[in-house]
Amino acid sequence: MPKKQSSQPYRPSALKVADRICHLMDRIFGPMMMPDMEKLMEEAREETELDDFSDATFQEPLQILCDALRTQPSRLTAFGRVHWNKYILDRLMNRLRIQKYVTDHPDILRGEIPKPVFILGLPRTGTTLLHRLLAQDPANRSPRLWEMSEPIPPPEQATYHTDPRIRQWEDDYKWSDYITPNLKRVHALDARSPDECTHMMANAFVACGATWRKIRNLSTADITIPWRCSDWTPI
Repeated sequence: MPKKQSSQPYRPSALKVADRICHLMDRIFGPMMMPDMEKLMEEAREETELDDFSDATFQEPLQILCDALRTQPSRLTAFGRVHWNKYILDRLMNRLRIQKYVTDHPDILRGEIPKPVFILGLPRTGTTLLHRLLAQDPANRSPRLWEMSEPIPPPEQATYHTDPRIRQWEDDYKWSDYITPNLKRVHALDARSPDECTHMMANAFVACGATWRKIRNLSTADITIPWRCSDWTPI
């Protein structure tokens, strides 16, 4: 008889043990390591020594995201809690650094992107493949995953293929392969390849999957800040 497929997602044994310990501690002390917007904003300020987030429009979707995570601690694994804290902190630090760069280089706001190409499509319809195919044309400027994940400082032509951030994000995505090995069958993450704009829009907290069921109206959120420091001229 064929082996029955488990409905539970794969998790390494070490993470299963960590989850059991985490949920045991929850029962004793209450939910731990749950994302807290104010604490993460303060940590971002301390890490970057900056304090200008540009505006407050990102706080509504970020608070909705944190609330959504905090209301279901039993469903959030130990690694999930670490991941979401780091994910939010990284995006908050991106916002601070982007705004600092724009303040120091105001001329960048007057830059133009001639004839931008937008690729739209439903999930699993080949949009990523088309994107990466079009990116093979040297006349097209397609931002790579590593530079969208950490856009400041903007990449330079001389070090575009050797920037230390590339190795950093390659190592980060190796963890993704270890924890969720089936993900690459659906959407392979490659630090050196072009990827979806959600990685930039996440800096405005309007592209986080955990919030789709919660967010009803984000018309007041400013989603332009992630793109303000971006120079998409050919490199």
